[in-house]
Amino acid sequence: MDKKENIIFQCVERSIEMPIGICGILMAGGAYCPLNPDEYRGRLETLIVQIPGHLVLVQASTRDKFTSSTIPIVDLSKIILDTSDIDFNRLNQIHIDANTSSIIIGSSGSTGIPKIIVHTHSSFDSLKYSLGNIGLLNKHDIVLQIACCSWIIHVYEILNWLLFGATIVLLKPNGHMIVSYIMSTIHRHQVTTIIAGPITIRMLAAYLNDQLPRNALGSLRTLCTIGESPQPKHLAKLAKYLPREHRITCLYDTTECLIVTAFNVFNPQHLSDSEIVPLGSPLPTVKFIVLDDETHQPIKRVGQVGEIHIGGPMLFKMYINDPLGTEKIFVRYNNDLLMKTHDLATLDEHGQYIYVGRRDFQIQIHDQHIRADIIESCLMGFSASIQNCIVIKIDHNKQSFLIAYLASSSTHNMIDVSQIKAYCQEHLSANMIPNKFVILDQLPLNINGKIDRKKLPPAEFDSNLFDIETTTMNLSILEDQIESIWCETIRHMDHCSSTTNFHSIGGDSLQFIQIFNRYQTEFSSSHTLDISLFLNQPTLSDHARLLTCQSKKTIQDRYMWSTLNLQEGIASFAQERIALDEYIRFGENTAIYNELIAFRVVTNSFSLVRLYRAIQSVLEKHQVLRTSVFLNSDDGIFIQRILDSHETFHFSPIQTFENDDDLHSMIYQIGINPNLFDVSNGRVFHCQVLRRKTMNTCSTNEELLNIDDVLVIVFHHIAYDQSSQQIFLDDLSIVYDINRSLPIEKDAFNYIDYSVYEREIDMTSSREFWKSQLLEYDVNKHFTIPIDRYRSSYDKRSILTSVAELSFGDLSCSFLDYASAHQMTPFQLGLAIFYAFLFKLTNGQNDLCISSVNANRYRDELHELIGMFVATIPYRIQFKSDISFENLAKQVKEQCLSIFEHSHYPLQHILTDSYQQYSNINFLEIAFDFITLSRNTNRLLFDKAELESVSIPLKNTLAKFDFMFTFVLDPSIQPNTISLSLACSNDLFDQITVEKLVRRFEFLFIQLFASKSIDQTDLMKTSIAKLSIILPEETEEIQRTIFHRLPSIIQTGMIDDELFC
Repeated sequence: MDKKENIIFQCVERSIEMPIGICGILMAGGAYCPLNPDEYRGRLETLIVQIPGHLVLVQASTRDKFTSSTIPIVDLSKIILDTSDIDFNRLNQIHIDANTSSIIIGSSGSTGIPKIIVHTHSSFDSLKYSLGNIGLLNKHDIVLQIACCSWIIHVYEILNWLLFGATIVLLKPNGHMIVSYIMSTIHRHQVTTIIAGPITIRMLAAYLNDQLPRNALGSLRTLCTIGESPQPKHLAKLAKYLPREHRITCLYDTTECLIVTAFNVFNPQHLSDSEIVPLGSPLPTVKFIVLDDETHQPIKRVGQVGEIHIGGPMLFKMYINDPLGTEKIFVRYNNDLLMKTHDLATLDEHGQYIYVGRRDFQIQIHDQHIRADIIESCLMGFSASIQNCIVIKIDHNKQSFLIAYLASSSTHNMIDVSQIKAYCQEHLSANMIPNKFVILDQLPLNINGKIDRKKLPPAEFDSNLFDIETTTMNLSILEDQIESIWCETIRHMDHCSSTTNFHSIGGDSLQFIQIFNRYQTEFSSSHTLDISLFLNQPTLSDHARLLTCQSKKTIQDRYMWSTLNLQEGIASFAQERIALDEYIRFGENTAIYNELIAFRVVTNSFSLVRLYRAIQSVLEKHQVLRTSVFLNSDDGIFIQRILDSHETFHFSPIQTFENDDDLHSMIYQIGINPNLFDVSNGRVFHCQVLRRKTMNTCSTNEELLNIDDVLVIVFHHIAYDQSSQQIFLDDLSIVYDINRSLPIEKDAFNYIDYSVYEREIDMTSSREFWKSQLLEYDVNKHFTIPIDRYRSSYDKRSILTSVAELSFGDLSCSFLDYASAHQMTPFQLGLAIFYAFLFKLTNGQNDLCISSVNANRYRDELHELIGMFVATIPYRIQFKSDISFENLAKQVKEQCLSIFEHSHYPLQHILTDSYQQYSNINFLEIAFDFITLSRNTNRLLFDKAELESVSIPLKNTLAKFDFMFTFVLDPSIQPNTISLSLACSNDLFDQITVEKLVRRFEFLFIQLFASKSIDQTDLMKTSIAKLSIILPEETEEIQRTIFHRLPSIIQTGMIDDELFC
């Protein structure tokens, strides 16, 4: 460079002197060269020797760093106050043109020896177009200046916005390392714009917590990240505190280029923890090409790796004292001068560039190129406690090893290396699994916030470095054991193979929890297994492999719940919800929660006297069936109290019926009888005998139940759920057969104990989860489903229903095959179809929230208890109107998995946290469920007598919701058959409307699953807006009507199919 050029060093803390010095140097025709005051004195003096500067601008706090230097020193603070003693002749008189030096800055040295980079006025002139072209600059902005002066980003922050007339807020010296100070500065000055490097993003994400208000970052209009690729989980956490619909912009730059060259604007809430953020799009004025090393042509294939090359007037001029390096970095491509960035990128399946890493850090082991970025993204997705990571290659004893350095927010003993290895085995190919993991509190960073590889602690090598921990357990034996567990739990199964998929055989969430707890007890009693891995790897062989890999996990203390020997205590959350719902939504004179089962004698007969004693014994064992629930008027809390009502239990008077219609009418009247129970006095169980009237009824033995007689058992839902049925029937059958009372354990764990323990669970994270789920959701906006009439807000709802059903027949196999292929549960796939149907039925509503239920028996202690555990929870989904069904199904799967660990949080708390009234919630009007029948619940044995369940006619279904969709999978029918029922309240719907709605759903279902052809596969990938719920005969009628009303038009046109979607 020309020695006459005026290079002026500036070494100041972040202060008013910094922007004044920068602007003063450039306006005087000088070249600005920042020196970081945090650098040690030797480094600063070396730079001054290497760079031919004329003087150094300092301030009082940095003057002492140059006491031994011969270069003139000028105190900026004195210049600002008094310019009389300044010798302006120190600068050379030169002509300024586009090629004159303007900014000189050193690279961080993270890739080797630091280089000194010279930018010209030509590249400086392009600076103002950098962020302006992508709409990030605004003269009304208030910009927080964060970057230190050794990072070229500080030039963006100061000069870009000053040129546009914006306001700059300067942090105090070293304030960029104090996150609480950054947050208070943002709030105090209502900062609108931040450009944050990787260290700032990580600090903000770690600082934001549940105690901070949701508008903690509410003033921000623009949040940009720059430097290393940001971690999606950090961005997603930041997004919770940003204004709604805020988009984050990721910027790509290099020190050799004075402007941002590529940008990516996106919604961080749509990213998964292990996803990689694309580079985005290049600026219109930038030549941005990724060239393959061998062909020297732009990369075109997914996964093909090339080096990023950029061109344009923004490129630097030279490296000082390194002409050879300058020459090597520039290349010619199609007559354009391009600069090699040494950054590698590849193409993803969407045609977007993905940053792979530096060429300097490319890993090659055993002649195979290793994508470190993929490994690092996998590790970041392992746990929220992993804040940062880096994977490097280390050579030792003529062998190469992959070493992963992890920065964790937890203490070292909470990070389980064997668990990380098992996770990597499930998500990475064998050659990409690190040989060793080094856990650190934090990774060493350089002054620019980038990982300083030179300061990483050396890895300790040992003889086990190659080994991925496994056990000697024989896999075939383990698979046999798992098969037994599956068959015992999913009782309609007698055998399953190693490739059997849990989801495809109709396994439900409760059965999965039971299986998982068996794994925990039998294979890993002292170790905590990761339930999400088993959910996402659903075959029997997958589970065997996971159990093998996870057999050496760190012990976590998981104390057992035990009896508290209570006779009175607080009601459970589920009991509280049932009491509130029954009173508020239906009223005291409506029996919506009478849970009825009926069994008909089909062979032999059995004794009523023995049955009476058996019921007394079961009621004695299961205290909840003799427990009163009432509202304490003093404090407004629901209380449960155990009574001795089993001692006074009696059958209701015997009734007789003549035929099945007569029987169904009696059962229906029992089910809707509002006087059947008295919950406040502990009457929550009812049993009644219905006799078949015969010619010899008068001579019938009253102490026996004979063939065709019916036993009706009714529970109040406040003491019973669907999972309780098998427990009750098993105990009742056992007691009858042994003809003596069940032994009562003195220290048995009871339902009332559970009600106390559940309130000790820390639900902070679940509370925040549900707040975020319903954030800005309008619970009072009702679905635009076509109805026949309206219900007044003052009317109590009735329990009468209109019901229609259908069987999917052979399409059931296509449904289950799709679920298995996409590793979804039938519930998840059914829910996705239901959302698609609602989207079409409501003319495009794409913010949908409905209710569903969860068994909620999340601990071993709860599996053998009778009681009410079921949680009703909202399932909200937001999606773009042009989403494909395939992507909708994927989103539903992710939604269900995220809800799973928070499903125990009570509905009444969800509503209270959202400041909503229980009586006017739209998602409590529409419900979805997927039920898998069990063969064993359809029969009951008393000694030699066999009873079968009585099917309740659909018309006797009660309307707990206005619109209830229920899928039913019956594994006892081969092949597995799925049916659907739609139960709608008579308050709103006529029977003919409900039947037509079911036909519309069937038509949509057929479009998705009727064919395995390419067209059907394509349909899964096209917008759900293309699906139709207009029935074929309606389409024909519309077409006839169109042409009938326009007889003068010759029918030579085309009918647009989309018209009838």
